[in-house]
Amino acid sequence: MTRRKLDTPFGTQATTTLDRIDQAVTPSPDSLASALQSLADAVTPSRGDHPATSPSQPPLSSEQRLAALLAEMHTALDARDHARALHAAEDALRVKPDLAVALMCKRECRRLIESACITRIGSKSQVLRVRVSDVDQLGLDPPSRFVLSLIDGRATIATVIERSMMDRIAVLQFVDELVARGIVGAV
Repeated sequence: MTRRKLDTPFGTQATTTLDRIDQAVTPSPDSLASALQSLADAVTPSRGDHPATSPSQPPLSSEQRLAALLAEMHTALDARDHARALHAAEDALRVKPDLAVALMCKRECRRLIESACITRIGSKSQVLRVRVSDVDQLGLDPPSRFVLSLIDGRATIATVIERSMMDRIAVLQFVDELVARGIVGAV
């Protein structure tokens, strides 16, 4: 295995943690949370306090921002809030695009969110139809109106996702919300 070093002054512990993460084939949410905590410990300054995010404080350094985002990912995973953990992972990847733990968290959270949405909707082969007569009263933004227009009573969820050419998770979450609100339902 190639050893990689995280570009922080906290080097070796972070390197060991990344190697351990790379060895995980299919992480469970608990092992992912444990790996996140190890990496957060490795990049968090030893004084133990989290950097302030107040507007009156100076801007955070990349290392401080990354440490705060890793802590947020860990907290969100502990709370089983996969959407919040995904958001924190995506933000961490904007700071450090090749951060293995954030990539792993993003992949796992997307899988868990997709699975939860599909479970509530039925399946990707489910065909839905719009149940309201006046969609103008819903106050949807243009992308949401477009996705709703693809739900025609003939197309499967998989087809709606494909035709939308939008992020799969975003479309599934939107359709899941429409189903929960009774705006669309099974044919």
